[in-house]
Amino acid sequence: MTAGQLPPTPGSVAAVTARERRPRRLWYGVAGVLVVAGLAAGVVSGALAGRSAAQVSHAVAELRPQLHPLPLGVPTPVDPEPGRDWAVYVSSSGPTPQVSCGGDGLTVTGVQRDLSTLQDGVRWRQAQLVRVTEPGRYAIVCTSPDRTARFAFGAALDPDATDRLAGDMVGAVLGVLGAAALAALGVLGGGVLALVVGLRRSARRAAMVRLQVPPSP
Repeated sequence: MTAGQLPPTPGSVAAVTARERRPRRLWYGVAGVLVVAGLAAGVVSGALAGRSAAQVSHAVAELRPQLHPLPLGVPTPVDPEPGRDWAVYVSSSGPTPQVSCGGDGLTVTGVQRDLSTLQDGVRWRQAQLVRVTEPGRYAIVCTSPDRTARFAFGAALDPDATDRLAGDMVGAVLGVLGAAALAALGVLGGGVLALVVGLRRSARRAAMVRLQVPPSP
């Protein structure tokens, strides 16, 4: 202690200790950052969930191709595009009947897997695959000994579409849950931090008032 310096009083020492322990306003900024970060993470996760939902919609469309009726023994115009498989579908109450289809410019082969699609309560099974090498309109003719079955033409089913649909659905659900969780954690964490800081600052301010020492800004 230098000459002329007054010794600290107990009240001033207590006030300094209270001031030092008083949370700084900086923590309000930290709380705000937590809230903004949580909301931003929620927005990003929500966007990813929306993307997964769009993929789910596309996968469902792949499992429900547009089908055009094929009357037996009648040349029917179709417009298959090259670069992908097309198919002849059959709907029958019994076992899948035999069918034979053909047409100029069409390459018709048997199916390798038993794939089907359900549309308007009717189960359609792929019976034959059709490919073309050039775009345009073609005439396809199909015959079958089963006169009670119904036949149709449309895009072939993708064997991996079911697996992709399951994965996209899981991604969409997890994305929605993740967006909600991240946003909630950010807002809740920031709110709790701001509340705790506010309460501690109020308590320290009250202690300083009791000691008759002006609170720090």
